[in-house]
Amino acid sequence: MVEPAIELKDVSVSLGNKIVLKDVTVSLDEGTFLGIIGPNGGGKTTLLKVLLGLLTPEQGDVRIHGKTPSKVSDVIGYVPQYSNFDAQFPISVWDVVLMGRVGELGWKPFYSKEDKKIAEASLKMVDMLEYKDRQISELSGGQQQRVLIARALTIEPKILLLDEPTASIDEKIQTNIYELLQKLNKKKNITIILVSHDIGVISSYVDEVACLNQYLIYHGSDELTSEMIEASYECPVDLVAHGHPHRVFEHKMPSEEED
Repeated sequence: MVEPAIELKDVSVSLGNKIVLKDVTVSLDEGTFLGIIGPNGGGKTTLLKVLLGLLTPEQGDVRIHGKTPSKVSDVIGYVPQYSNFDAQFPISVWDVVLMGRVGELGWKPFYSKEDKKIAEASLKMVDMLEYKDRQISELSGGQQQRVLIARALTIEPKILLLDEPTASIDEKIQTNIYELLQKLNKKKNITIILVSHDIGVISSYVDEVACLNQYLIYHGSDELTSEMIEASYECPVDLVAHGHPHRVFEHKMPSEEED
């Protein structure tokens, strides 16, 4: 039996007194391209942190290729939300991408030929090799995001997690990044989870869509109905997927529970 690439069972996380994730259950096969949408504060970034092993759920089980996240951190690439690089901090594209290989250095004081070969290949994959000697602060937002994706690719990941990678980037560049991710998914068979607010675009590129607002609404397809979106934002509770009715919430949302 082939282990799922990602499997969560009844995962719940609270930050302070607030429930952020509640009873999240999902199983993704290797090579899946999943898009996750949901409101701000709905738990999307928290879910990525759980998969990265940065947060431990107080309830439930998390498995990455059959192991706990802490045992497989070397197969998970992560691209954070877009942020401008400090123009006063002189770091080149090449150095940013090589930073992805820091975990492989061990006791070595310098990057190896293999590290540099992988960094070069990663820049080629995102069409940014010609910019390797440029200061990253000189690049456009879309180019910077491509560099961050290249850095994540240097660990040669089996799984790639991206948190709002196209935020604050114009529509044309957003499309370029989505097309790049689709290519990585299909040609490299990388399992991808993409968190995004681009509801109208995301289903055109991903294989499957989920909505997250503490509870995860997931049906294993790229279907994204108005009912599904409304349910994610705590409106109607009935959803039709694959021609069958589904009950989205079987119990009260945390906002309706007693303090």
